[in-house]
Amino acid sequence: MSEWKKRPKVPESHPFREIYNDFLDSSREELLEWIDELKKDRNEALEEKKKGKRTYDHFIKQRMIDTAIEAYYWKFLNKETKINEEDDKNMDSNQCQ
Repeated sequence: MSEWKKRPKVPESHPFREIYNDFLDSSREELLEWIDELKKDRNEALEEKKKGKRTYDHFIKQRMIDTAIEAYYWKFLNKETKINEEDDKNMDSNQCQ
């Protein structure tokens, strides 16, 4: 697998550092699956909030989807840091082995 040369460094102090790094190491398809699942969790939390049942868990679910979307942005959208298509394909094929 080729190296992602401009991979963002996740600060030691980031509350979801390990998960953020997992997101950054994921393929496009895996990351989109994560985002889809987290979106479902977030929507459930928003429904509970409408009912007046806001908890710390709601905050965590919102931060998790924000983190996944941010990782997707840095890896696939940002012109300065995005991984090129060939590297992404190599990541997909290496993870299947």
